[in-house]
Amino acid sequence: MRSRSIITKIAALAVIFILMMSIAGVALAAGTQSTVHYLLDGGTLAGDDSQDIAVENIKTAAPFTQSGTITFTLPGSGSVTKHGFALSGWLIGDEVYPAGTTVTITVYRIWALQWTDWNDVLALAVWLPASSSYKYSLSFSSAVPGATLPADIVRADSAPGIPDAADVSAPENYLFSGWGVESIDWGSPVWYETAIAPDYRSATLYYEYSATLVAQFLPIQSRAVYTLHYDILDESDDPASEGPSDSPIIPSASVFCPDDCYFSGWSLREPGWEKVDEKNETIEGVVVVTSYYEATAEGFFSDIPVETRALYNLRYVGYYADGALFWPDDVVDSGTQPALAGTPYREGYVFSGWKPGTLDWSKAVVQVSSETIGEGSQAYILLTTRYTITVEGSFSPEGELPVGAPQTGGESLAGFAAALALLGAAAAACAAFRRRTTGR
Repeated sequence: MRSRSIITKIAALAVIFILMMSIAGVALAAGTQSTVHYLLDGGTLAGDDSQDIAVENIKTAAPFTQSGTITFTLPGSGSVTKHGFALSGWLIGDEVYPAGTTVTITVYRIWALQWTDWNDVLALAVWLPASSSYKYSLSFSSAVPGATLPADIVRADSAPGIPDAADVSAPENYLFSGWGVESIDWGSPVWYETAIAPDYRSATLYYEYSATLVAQFLPIQSRAVYTLHYDILDESDDPASEGPSDSPIIPSASVFCPDDCYFSGWSLREPGWEKVDEKNETIEGVVVVTSYYEATAEGFFSDIPVETRALYNLRYVGYYADGALFWPDDVVDSGTQPALAGTPYREGYVFSGWKPGTLDWSKAVVQVSSETIGEGSQAYILLTTRYTITVEGSFSPEGELPVGAPQTGGESLAGFAAALALLGAAAAACAAFRRRTTGR
């Protein structure tokens, strides 16, 4: 009897010890996580439909029972889909939690010779009948910096088309070649918002299609072809036309003139040089734009001789020229081609150089004037061609290096057309004088 009493006491002490450990929250062979299961009711979840969450705040809830909490974020509407429905929330226990929110749920476990696993949490998707609304966002970028592109387009329920070429302004020396696609690839729509009706009986799902068009450009290389036709306003064989050429042509065809007459010289017939055609062709990825120009030079014979002379003008302009020493004077009506002057000086500054840094008189501005000199048999027409170049000088703060730039042309075409018009006027004066002196 005594030994049986001792065994009973030992068993009682063991039970008390286990209870004390339970009260103290000591876990024997216990798990540390609870599993959340998402019940989708026919929907689709982007990712796993369950997740293990660490249990925190463990404490004794009752004899042989422990409680703890798990904190997690419920999947949002963008990651859970069901055709024709919108996710309005998740039912956990007897409470509905909004989708996408972070929740804290209490979990339990009990002692049965050892601690059981924490109970699982079931989250049931709550669906509402839903309609869908779509918008289309079209943005633009450029493969070449400096282009002007259309403003981004956002349109509801209908997809915009590819913009016209007129909506694009190409950078200098480039030609817009298109968007590189024949149609817009909108891809798959992306959910961005769910709107639940105030009565919680329906919802609207909002989706966005987005695409970006990249403007494509080809470099441009420009060239010009000039063809000059000749026409004699008196009896004689016409000189052959000149051309093509890559620069404006100065009328210079030779003309046979009898011993008793003089040729008036060539002048451009109005309206002068005209653009008659333009052709584009792509050569090794470069758009070559060729512009074609034509003009007609006319002349006639006269009893009055024509003498010519060339005069050269060099004008100096510049910034900070006031107060500068050794600033050059303009060269006016020089019979020879002048050279650039030396370097002027201004205290506290460095002369940056002349622009253009070299003189190319073939690209000068041309003016032609004429006058009849003398009377009777001593009369002649003096044809004066003036060439003018303007150079610009500037000063920079002391310490910067001087800079020169080569001359670039194209300025002479309009001036030369005007010059030849003056030549035509001279020829007309010549004809009038001829009629006065010959009585014809």
